[in-house]
Amino acid sequence: MAGGSDVLAQGGHETGSSPKRPAEAALADSSKRSRASPIPVSDSEGSDSDVICLDSDDEDERYDALLVEDEEPAQQPRSEVAQSKVAAPPAIPWKGLNGAKRLMAEFQALQSEILKGNGQASCGPAKIHDLQFHQDQIDCWRLKLSQFDDESAEGRQLNKDLAALESKGIGSGCVLVEIRFPQNYPTNPFFLRIVSPRMKMYTGHITAGGSVCIQALTTGTSDSNWQSSFSVEGILTLVCTNMLDSERMQVRTATGPGGMSGPARVEFRLAHAEYSEHEAQAAFQRMEQHHRVNGW
Repeated sequence: MAGGSDVLAQGGHETGSSPKRPAEAALADSSKRSRASPIPVSDSEGSDSDVICLDSDDEDERYDALLVEDEEPAQQPRSEVAQSKVAAPPAIPWKGLNGAKRLMAEFQALQSEILKGNGQASCGPAKIHDLQFHQDQIDCWRLKLSQFDDESAEGRQLNKDLAALESKGIGSGCVLVEIRFPQNYPTNPFFLRIVSPRMKMYTGHITAGGSVCIQALTTGTSDSNWQSSFSVEGILTLVCTNMLDSERMQVRTATGPGGMSGPARVEFRLAHAEYSEHEAQAAFQRMEQHHRVNGW
């Protein structure tokens, strides 16, 4: 997949042809509210998107105008003048932090958003909830994604799949996600994978092993590769967007059986079995190798 990102101060599928770029996604690395618009992402079966973040705070002229005196100035309390200035954006809670301190800062910031939303927080076209340390390990998180955008056909279909699976006594109507962090995070990216349910091959930018194909989680020299300013929340937003925004096309791969790509769909025949970490890692490595040779 081709791409690049004028990256923000915030936070594949193997195939011979590449699907169209997904719709613009948000990549946040400043607290939650920074907005982004494309940073290359790919699926091991071949697809891409780009993300750029633009920030603005140009209200100084308005503030200065408040301080201009008339010939007969009416004294304005300094407190009112100070309040007239647009508030500066909130500080990034994890800025300058590394290792465990960075993990805790990001975890607490995301957990705070979930609590503010009465147990869930917006994550692009989905909701995130049930964030926790897996087996009490600070470097391994698990969370759930659900309530995908019901205004889009792709979101409605995925919601329908998840509900049908739950009615069969499998899962809880959610996509279970696991994130593992390296010791030198954020120098190197985290590893993100779907645990359950299994998805149809080549759909949703999810590899055959459950890992997620996205250039922003690979290392390299491009601005589209991992940057320490990227955040978990921003990457999750991009992943959710790509799950729904994927072109339908015939996929041919060197190692897989081939098939039809498109928005994420549940593989009901295998949905009872979770993806293993081993198969997710193996699929991610195949995806990286594919894109090293063929580009993004």
